[in-house]
Amino acid sequence: MCVDRVQRRCVAAPIFGPSGTVAAALSVTGPTALVRADRAGPAVRLAAAAASRAYSTRR
Repeated sequence: MCVDRVQRRCVAAPIFGPSGTVAAALSVTGPTALVRADRAGPAVRLAAAAASRAYSTRR
């Protein structure tokens, strides 16, 4: 999680490819009043994990 000077918050998680290396990332950025790390963090991690599974099983 990061917070910048204009009070935006960013939460990110990696998306892994078939070989287990990072192939992409998923992030959410918004005003600190709306993006709470305790809620956005788990949601972003779950979405990135789902994307990793989908990407790893592509043929």
